[in-house]
Amino acid sequence: MDKQHIINEIRRTATANGGLPPGRIRFFNETGIRETDWLKFWPRWSAAVEEAGFTPLIFQGKNDRLIALRKLAELTRKLGAFPTRWELELARREDSQFPNPSSLLRRTENGGKDGLIEELAQYCSAEVGYEDVVQILGSDKRPEKKKALPEEEKSKVQYADVYLLRSGNRYKIGFSIAALSRATAINTSSPEGVQVVHIIRTDDPRGIETYWHNRFAVKRGNGEWFALSAADVAAFKRRKFM
Repeated sequence: MDKQHIINEIRRTATANGGLPPGRIRFFNETGIRETDWLKFWPRWSAAVEEAGFTPLIFQGKNDRLIALRKLAELTRKLGAFPTRWELELARREDSQFPNPSSLLRRTENGGKDGLIEELAQYCSAEVGYEDVVQILGSDKRPEKKKALPEEEKSKVQYADVYLLRSGNRYKIGFSIAALSRATAINTSSPEGVQVVHIIRTDDPRGIETYWHNRFAVKRGNGEWFALSAADVAAFKRRKFM
């Protein structure tokens, strides 16, 4: 893996992303180029982005608020509906330059989700090329929510997350009621740090965890850690609910 190839890939993915350079996690997902590959040439991801001819995004002030709204508009277009909090969190994990969901909601003038939708609609109305997003925001295209279960049935259904974490070249498969909190706890004890790669929502966390452990059994290392290939990771990421 040479330096020029990495620079070329940064430029290619940035062009495909409307001229905005991808975050390091999204860059890995789209190119398969690992942190260990580019860290040979740059001490941090922002330095690689700068050498490729782009300015890393830092969300501060009015101009950066506009950049944040642009990314939110593009996500809304991709989903065909205004994203849920979960979809905002997932976008943030896949692209480190996607604005923090809490910051997005907190900094609206009217506060909360409704205020953010109104702010995004105003932004898209004033920008050329976002007419479709304005239409999406003006109509609820999400399917109607299923009728809530009776309380006695609801109490019997407990959901949890089966997660895939990455630390260096190793991947961990486990489950938790709060996967992000679990990742944070692991991160404090890992010298290489931990990234949340993907989460599968399920009402059978132990069974689904066992399924993936068995599927990748030949690649298992210590405990719940595995040496997975890019194809293995892609197979896990195709599942959003099991």
